[in-house]
Amino acid sequence: MSTATPTTPAPEGASLWHDAWLRLRQNRMAVAGFVIFAGITLLCLFGPTFFTRHAYDKTQLEAHFQNPDATHWFGTDALGRDVFIRVLKGGQISLAVGFLATAVSILIGVAYGAC
Repeated sequence: MSTATPTTPAPEGASLWHDAWLRLRQNRMAVAGFVIFAGITLLCLFGPTFFTRHAYDKTQLEAHFQNPDATHWFGTDALGRDVFIRVLKGGQISLAVGFLATAVSILIGVAYGAC
């Protein structure tokens, strides 16, 4: 006579990364910050190509100091350059500097910590 004993499944192991991911997902401010940062990053990277037909360095002296409208979302400056595209280009430069500084600090920190 064989009696089957009910077996309970072994608890599934959770890794440190899995626990950290679950805690991060529950933090609404962190998720909102990531979404905003990702949106700004995507807008700065792809916005100049897809959202505007103006060049960031093209001057149009006849269009100086125009108010925001459908063609110039943020208006124009004293030389008639589109301010929106210039803001996006400035965002690209700021993101590049930030990521480069982070990469250099990580490289130096890892090299120094390994010694």
